[in-house]
Amino acid sequence: CRQSKIIFKEFNAMIFKMIRDNTAAINSFKSGEIDMIEITDRMLAAELENSNCRVEAYNSGIVEYVTLNNEDPVLCNVNIRKALSYALDRKTLVEKILNDGSKEAYGFVSPIVAGYNGKFRQQAGDLFKDNDIDTARKLLEKGLDELGISEMPKIVFLVNDTELSKRDAQVLKDMWKKSLDVDVELQVMSFDAMAEKMMSKDYQMALLMWSADYNDPLAYLDIFSSNNFYNVAYYHNKQFEELLAESIEETDVKKRMDLLLKAEKIAIDDMAVCPLYFVANSYAVKSRVKG
Repeated sequence: CRQSKIIFKEFNAMIFKMIRDNTAAINSFKSGEIDMIEITDRMLAAELENSNCRVEAYNSGIVEYVTLNNEDPVLCNVNIRKALSYALDRKTLVEKILNDGSKEAYGFVSPIVAGYNGKFRQQAGDLFKDNDIDTARKLLEKGLDELGISEMPKIVFLVNDTELSKRDAQVLKDMWKKSLDVDVELQVMSFDAMAEKMMSKDYQMALLMWSADYNDPLAYLDIFSSNNFYNVAYYHNKQFEELLAESIEETDVKKRMDLLLKAEKIAIDDMAVCPLYFVANSYAVKSRVKG
């Protein structure tokens, strides 16, 4: 049996500093007081890339999405939900606006989640196509006809009062107006206020993020279960529920993953929510820090 050992040279301790003010944290990093810092500003990232440090990113396991109230008189229509999703240009959002390593989401389960002999997302593939304006317009027209109304009413979109959430929401609002001529009103508030409105079903759309607490597709898909506390989309689908129940009982790994693949496809075909992107976290680290 071959043994190996890791040797740390001049490594005595790792110290974490909680610095609430972003400007103060950046100044501490630039002055050399700290060696690593999280980055949310791409202009800062570009600046730091040209200095004596490395800028890197990793998939955080978080998915940002628009939750849609499936019991709303307008958004109860699956074709309207699909129209809103298909009309978005996720590639432009992640490459031109975020530009931080985040990836477009054409499903709900994160790319880092394990499947059977590989990653679940790779096996599931892309479950819909976005920036498909012609299809989106046809779906919107069909949905309005099914509801018996002639034009799309204004939609209210709840947004958390963080700069990043407000930025993303404004981009989505502009895309919906340009692609579908749909008017969206942004209502910015604290997350607690958002949660209260969502829990009481007093909303139409809201911008949310979800992160699983264990490495399994069920940790993402279970929030669409009708008895799940976090199912604020109020999504209900009998076949989806049956597949999730079977997956919990199934002991064969491949068969279980096949059930979950089918379940995710059903939820996305119904456009229970509108996935946007898989979040990447960027950070800068001093070049003297290796490994």
